[in-house]
Amino acid sequence: MPATRISATRRLRGLKNISWLSARQLDRLSNALTVSVVEKRGIIIDEKHSHDTAFVLLAGVARIT
Repeated sequence: MPATRISATRRLRGLKNISWLSARQLDRLSNALTVSVVEKRGIIIDEKHSHDTAFVLLAGVARIT
């Protein structure tokens, strides 16, 4: 397993909301994630195009409108 995947899995373990996942589940989640950086005041999600997508906010504040 590459070092970046191990590191990502370790970081996911620190998220309290998903701490109940097993190591195997965390690894599968880590493999499926795509990390994106959004500019300040940028649009994170558009309800028309994200019916099969989930977002996890790792840092910052999101405004829902």
